[in-house]
Amino acid sequence: MMPLEECVSPHLVMAQRDHVRLDWRKPYRALERVRPTAWTCACWATVYELCEGGGRAFLRRTI
Repeated sequence: MMPLEECVSPHLVMAQRDHVRLDWRKPYRALERVRPTAWTCACWATVYELCEGGGRAFLRRTI
């Protein structure tokens, strides 16, 4: 785990009171080749990426 001073990506914040829990699914095979455009810091065990490809965008969670 990296010290917070060395992190360059944003960290997750606490869930808000009216948040919506996401149902995580595997991406369609056609969307396996995507480009991450934004992501959370890798100093935590779970990283979230905003991915784009084929005219679509989705969130990818890596544990």
